[in-house]
Amino acid sequence: MKFKLLSYEKIMVVVLFSGAFFASLSQSLLSNAVPVIMHDFVINASVVQLLTSSYTLTMGVVAIATPYLINKYDVRKLFLTCMSIFLVGCVMSYFAPNFIVLVVSRILQALGAGVLFTLTQIVILYIYSKDKYAIILSYLGLIIGFAPSIGPTLAGFIIDFSGWRNIFLLLAIVSVIIILLGLHYVYNVEKETTETTMDVLSVFAIGFSMLLIMIGITNITLNGISLLYSFVPIIIGIILFVFFIHRQYHMEVPLINLKLFNNRLFLVVNIIIYISCFAWMSGYILVPLFLQSTLGVSAVICGLVMLPATIINAVLNPVGGKFYEMFGGKFTSIIGCLLLAVSCIPFIFFNDNVNLIIIVLIYIVRIIGLILLFLPMFAYALKGVDEKEYTQGLSIINSNREIVGSLSTTIILAFVSVLSVKGSVSLQGINLAFFLQMILFFIAVLISIFLLKSEKGHIM
Repeated sequence: MKFKLLSYEKIMVVVLFSGAFFASLSQSLLSNAVPVIMHDFVINASVVQLLTSSYTLTMGVVAIATPYLINKYDVRKLFLTCMSIFLVGCVMSYFAPNFIVLVVSRILQALGAGVLFTLTQIVILYIYSKDKYAIILSYLGLIIGFAPSIGPTLAGFIIDFSGWRNIFLLLAIVSVIIILLGLHYVYNVEKETTETTMDVLSVFAIGFSMLLIMIGITNITLNGISLLYSFVPIIIGIILFVFFIHRQYHMEVPLINLKLFNNRLFLVVNIIIYISCFAWMSGYILVPLFLQSTLGVSAVICGLVMLPATIINAVLNPVGGKFYEMFGGKFTSIIGCLLLAVSCIPFIFFNDNVNLIIIVLIYIVRIIGLILLFLPMFAYALKGVDEKEYTQGLSIINSNREIVGSLSTTIILAFVSVLSVKGSVSLQGINLAFFLQMILFFIAVLISIFLLKSEKGHIM
């Protein structure tokens, strides 16, 4: 059933857009606060990254369950519940007496935020006619893409002038306003539903496997090589992950269809996507750490240094699709991976006297590489699956992207922490982290050259 779009429905869409926007904003707001939080709670970089990696991991796990939730529950109830969970998480973060409570509160925020973007997409599809889909979804993409762009800069002003806790006060106040508007304007839309089930065991297996691996890696930097605190969590995590994979291959209706990886193109392109996630997640953390902890600049200056590149990311995303249309997936992947690799090289040799303009320019190169690798590679990967499997393919890419992103942050910052004093970040640790990334991106270049076929692509 299609609704004639009146002002009431427009307000509903604005409310949904607002919820998705601030949920997306919360993911990048904290990147600028990392050095301050390290100092306040006297923890190292490997531990503080749990604020980001736990949030991202939760988003990935929730992404797996989102289709089921949207199918089972009505729009109004799901939106208000998600916003309420997000609000509770923000309030907990504001009052968090210790780091553990802060991490738990971030997980709650991710539980609420993880559903909102997909839910907004679904509502748009059911209240707009098909000829309006492209333009409305492009507005949504622009809004969600713009949120991470202003996050670091906005957070910088808040941190420098009123403290990092007020980031969550701002999010809590806005959440209350959105919930009140949602109570009045968000209604249930008539949508097609199918009989679905959610395999809770699979969700817990993938969630806890990644969590235990992250905890084990983090504990290595805290307690050294310890059988109990490091290897046991990692081994149990790997066992749970293998169990998850085995279960998906043998279930009649799997939670996610891992058999899609039997397609060579889908597998290879996904590997490239996951490698690019190292740049996406670690860049949000490493660059602010380098600017604030090593160069000693303020949070505001840090945000302003990152702002040009992140605005380019929001505005020029469609250019990646056009480039893919013109040159195909293989060439797009090679250029994107090369840009990421080249952007790492200067950071390997930076000292504490580097000019901020140089960092701005290099970070722009890094972001352009990501523009070529995210949306275009999604489309390229889906060329390897049947049209009826597009939903499963996107679910795999989106959920695994978040999960791999969370693991990459844990691994990279573990190396940084090994060379750093507790509560601070050393220049040598930052240099090493970018050296490791450079090697990984050059490997991705080789994968693109030798394992992808020369075939002109098209954006979907």
